[in-house]
Amino acid sequence: MSKKILCVSLGYEGGCVYYANQLLNHFPTDKIDVWIAASTEEPFCGKAKKIKVYKGLIGQLWSWTFFLPYYLLLLLLKIWRGRYDRVLVFGPHNWDTVFVSLCKWCKVPTFLVIHDGVMHVGETSVIHQKMMDVAMKNAAHWVFLSEFVRQRVEVHIGVQKPSIIIPHGVIVYGDNKTKIEVLPKRYNLLMIGRINYYKGVDLLADALPLIDYDRIGTITLAGKFDECISTLKFDNNLYVRIVNKYLTNDEFDKFVNENHLLLMPYLEASQSGVAAVSLGYNIPAIATQVGGIPEQLPADTAYFLEKASPEALAEAINAATANAEEYLYKKQHLQSLADGLQWEHLAEVLYQYVSNK
Repeated sequence: MSKKILCVSLGYEGGCVYYANQLLNHFPTDKIDVWIAASTEEPFCGKAKKIKVYKGLIGQLWSWTFFLPYYLLLLLLKIWRGRYDRVLVFGPHNWDTVFVSLCKWCKVPTFLVIHDGVMHVGETSVIHQKMMDVAMKNAAHWVFLSEFVRQRVEVHIGVQKPSIIIPHGVIVYGDNKTKIEVLPKRYNLLMIGRINYYKGVDLLADALPLIDYDRIGTITLAGKFDECISTLKFDNNLYVRIVNKYLTNDEFDKFVNENHLLLMPYLEASQSGVAAVSLGYNIPAIATQVGGIPEQLPADTAYFLEKASPEALAEAINAATANAEEYLYKKQHLQSLADGLQWEHLAEVLYQYVSNK
């Protein structure tokens, strides 16, 4: 029996799962086995074993007690029978720690994909951070999406390990209708995805009175809001539209295609799936220069704030909507950058790294 690479992706939804699926969809199917969460909301077009992991306290207790031991025994048997000689784990999920630790005990090298490594501002699960730390320490190799996260993890864990950077490829749901030559009369602005504190939603709220609305169509915030975030500051602005819900892929595609500028006034970031949306849909972003975002979006593709303040955000919005020539210039450079971030190429680089180590 020829040995294969086991690829494990247990996320339910969002950019982490999209990243895993896009890479796995371009791996050679005869060289890998794939285990994915049965409840995942991101479509995976390949053949995969569905792993029963659940959300909620009762579901998690049930799956940890009954299903996890079964999957560990199954993995152990397949390793002993020579089915796998390496394992690629796409995080983040608390079971990653258990799979990585078992593989280390069996002397099977694991390659752990690390999106953040350290939890974002406002995220408070100490247990999840501890689980991530154990997984990172026990993995043989690290796979990062940015140099920023690699350096942060090395400091956080206190060790260095063999690693590679595979940046986030372009994100496109459905048909990309945005064209480079399109020049709006009024600019529609969009903040999309999970609306968390660290995304700078308060900065945007405080910047609203300072924006020149002569060139603004709408300002849309679309995505599920964190429970601690209030929308009251947006209620009296006629230009603002709030869509507080989890978006389907079709809804996500629709919102992005209706807008001309993405809003990313983040307080901190590892890297950003929204930056990959900027590349995929050829829509410039207004962003802060934090974390790994400047690695994803060079200066000729985005509008960067001088600092993370309402005044700087409003100034960047006013400048972006006032200069049509610069807007088209950034769209052209976005297209050139996106051409080098296609998933086929990224998957080939990662597969060769995992196969040859």
